[in-house]
Amino acid sequence: MPIWYEYGPGGLVSVITCPGLRKVRLIEEAGRFALCAQVAEVDDYRYVSVGIGPTSRRERFDLAARYMGSDRAGDYIDATEDTPAGYIAIHMRPAWWHTFDFRVTPDGR
Repeated sequence: MPIWYEYGPGGLVSVITCPGLRKVRLIEEAGRFALCAQVAEVDDYRYVSVGIGPTSRRERFDLAARYMGSDRAGDYIDATEDTPAGYIAIHMRPAWWHTFDFRVTPDGR
């Protein structure tokens, strides 16, 4: 399922979602999660495989700005502020990375 994420080198992978969802329960039970991030250009297809707590308005704004731009993020946060379940942030420090670059064939071409 597509989900917005944020990551900075050496930092935590962070996602924001609503509490009580099946994915949250499964992450809590497993104590880990995987994330597949890809570049959506056909000729440049790559991916990587990679604590749950309250989230702040600022954290939600920063993540929305990453995907929508800061000029639209405020409107998005205002429109979703009163979601009945609220929001939580899930932070995970990557234990390992699996990567593959589809631009390179097995024979190196």
